[in-house]
Amino acid sequence: MFEAYVEGDELKVFMQRLFKENVFDRLCVRSCELTTNISYIFEGKINKDWFEEGPEETYCTWGELRPMVCELIKGKKRPSVFKLVLSSPEKGIEKIHPNAKALFLNIKLNEERVELTSGVSQIKFELNKSLEESWENTLEKFMKRVCIYNKGE
Repeated sequence: MFEAYVEGDELKVFMQRLFKENVFDRLCVRSCELTTNISYIFEGKINKDWFEEGPEETYCTWGELRPMVCELIKGKKRPSVFKLVLSSPEKGIEKIHPNAKALFLNIKLNEERVELTSGVSQIKFELNKSLEESWENTLEKFMKRVCIYNKGE
């Protein structure tokens, strides 16, 4: 499992990239939970019946939801709870691993640091860890490319 944390000076950089830049915008939102003066829970699954012609993707992207979340958290105080579950877009997921059904990145704000963890869902159950390893390697390269972070212990 990919585990990393962002804290100290790197936290500001990470938060800038998550909320103000388009670094994570292509990733799909599975869920988002935040608590400011009240609690908000977003499920990222698109209601395809709402549209005349439904989108191909099952989940909205972070780029679509980010402006709404930013509006809710703007101000001087950080949310007391912030949990975001992102996933790789459905298209192209087989490039990461042929047995990948879904690939997740969990982001959780804890006091003065962000915790990042990975998760996977398999098409067919296998005991080997090649899917997890492929996703971990992909995430690690991505995070090194776009952020400063410390690998978990």
